[in-house]
Amino acid sequence: MLVLYNRYNEEVATIHRYIKPDGAIGGSGKNDPKRLRIGNTIFHQEKRNQPEPRLSNKEINCILDKRGLAAMTTYLHGWKGELRYLIFRITGR
Repeated sequence: MLVLYNRYNEEVATIHRYIKPDGAIGGSGKNDPKRLRIGNTIFHQEKRNQPEPRLSNKEINCILDKRGLAAMTTYLHGWKGELRYLIFRITGR
């Protein structure tokens, strides 16, 4: 985990990443943000006991300046997570 602070010692982001033995970031090769502070609001990954505040796909794409196919992948990942949750609710697995 990597925690980033601003000059006022306030946490602005928490990022997960796996560092491979050669020093490269593993998995997708990108950092995986877990929490992000924008102003006085802390956004986080949705959890059962903490559903809000959550960034919308549109907000994520705006922050990351993603357009076209890159923006569409944000929506696809969101739909994949929702489908997984529905399957879990139905099957318990």
